[in-house]
Amino acid sequence: MVKIATAGNSHSDTLKAVQEAVHDLRIELGENPDYVMVQMNAALDVDVVRPYLHSLWPHCQIHGATSCLGTITDKGVFSAPDAGLALYGVVDEASAYGVGFSAAGDQMGNAAVDALHEALKNIGREGELPDLVWTTCSPGFEEEALQALQKELGADTPIIGGSCADNEIAGNWHLFNQQNFAQNGCVVTVVFNEGLMGNSFQSAYMATEKKAVITSCEKRTIKEIDNTLAGEVYANWVGIELEKERYESLNILGQTTLSPLGRRVGELGGTDMYLMSHPETITPEGYLTVFTDVEVGDELVLMTGDKEMLLNRASRVCSFAKSMGHIERNNIAGAIIVYCAGCMLSVRDDLDDLQKRIAGTLHGAPFITAFTFGEQGQVIAGENCHGNLMVSSLMWGHQ
Repeated sequence: MVKIATAGNSHSDTLKAVQEAVHDLRIELGENPDYVMVQMNAALDVDVVRPYLHSLWPHCQIHGATSCLGTITDKGVFSAPDAGLALYGVVDEASAYGVGFSAAGDQMGNAAVDALHEALKNIGREGELPDLVWTTCSPGFEEEALQALQKELGADTPIIGGSCADNEIAGNWHLFNQQNFAQNGCVVTVVFNEGLMGNSFQSAYMATEKKAVITSCEKRTIKEIDNTLAGEVYANWVGIELEKERYESLNILGQTTLSPLGRRVGELGGTDMYLMSHPETITPEGYLTVFTDVEVGDELVLMTGDKEMLLNRASRVCSFAKSMGHIERNNIAGAIIVYCAGCMLSVRDDLDDLQKRIAGTLHGAPFITAFTFGEQGQVIAGENCHGNLMVSSLMWGHQ
């Protein structure tokens, strides 16, 4: 039977933080873990955490990344400007977990595939198809990584995860496995599951009546929608005043968390499902930049949300993951949650409330949360997607 436990620490000294977390995890688990996920504040030193964990648990598969301002778990909130680290340890003799890593230059797709192959090789499962993949990439090329992984695995294999993050979008993020670390690259966990497992990927927003079609774009820059400058259209939709002459890009990231753009990707239970794109800047040319790739012909819908919706969504996504895995409320073994860093910053003063809501939904089961700069998952079956301002959950259950 799978056994899962977490441990967290808020010490700003990296070595003390990881030592104390390991001490607590050992007490909780009672034995060495087969798999450990690490979420840690970017202010802490990855080059201390990774070798320390590997020296203690040389046979353990480790998946680690920096998370915006720390993390939350079933044990509480471990979030501060310069601290916050948590470990999620799994003992599971029946299933198999492999973790691979590859640094990336400008070829994130190649890095993702290399990491996948290393993950399979590390547990002697080369050429086999895992039941699920968990991925962490550095921000900016998530679609490229997803497409490459899906080409290798097929569309039916769920690919879930979130981009690593720092505390100020300055590129100070890191990611690592038991063997290596880098600022830019990809970490992949492959899971060959013999127990109960469910996943879900959703947003916390509702569609408005305002919508338009992209008529000109390039990757993550929307130039025109309905043949009108995209930045001006969006500004008009949400009430942002623009100067007639602009000489610099206008950063609107903090203003747009509750007013993202949605693209309909399907229907679930009679409800339209949307993938979010978070507007970042309005350029001097009047273009709109976002944190997802877009294409000409995509219909953009102005979405709306509020703090209460953001606080509730993680719990709802966990409930859906539980249902998808046919896991009874008293048989939850543990969960990994991806929660957009932009959403987290909007509810930062209420992280204790967020933690309590998730813990209540999971009935005290262990969980760890990554606050990410991009989220990946399946909104509907067979479609692995990258979005912003989203929530993912992967849940384990006892049989």
